[in-house]
Amino acid sequence: MPIIALPLFASVVWNDPRWRGLGPFSLVVAIVVAAVVFLPSTPAEGYPIWSGPGSLADIVLIGSWQIVAARRLAKLSARPPSNVETANPSEAENRVK
Repeated sequence: MPIIALPLFASVVWNDPRWRGLGPFSLVVAIVVAAVVFLPSTPAEGYPIWSGPGSLADIVLIGSWQIVAARRLAKLSARPPSNVETANPSEAENRVK
């Protein structure tokens, strides 16, 4: 599924300044994951499909992308939005009066 999800995510966040850099990074990771998945899965030594180096590379790539995206999301959630009203209704009422 990451082969489909990462390019879709990249296309959504590509022009969003809050997610700068993650769009191109997602697309590159998707291309590398596709290359790893569709390379011959059993080399001459006979690695099993799901426990060979290609599978481990796939796990490392997707896990790395998840860490990068989670760190960016954490930074975005720590920043207060600039156009949101205050949560305290009494302050909002005082500004209206």
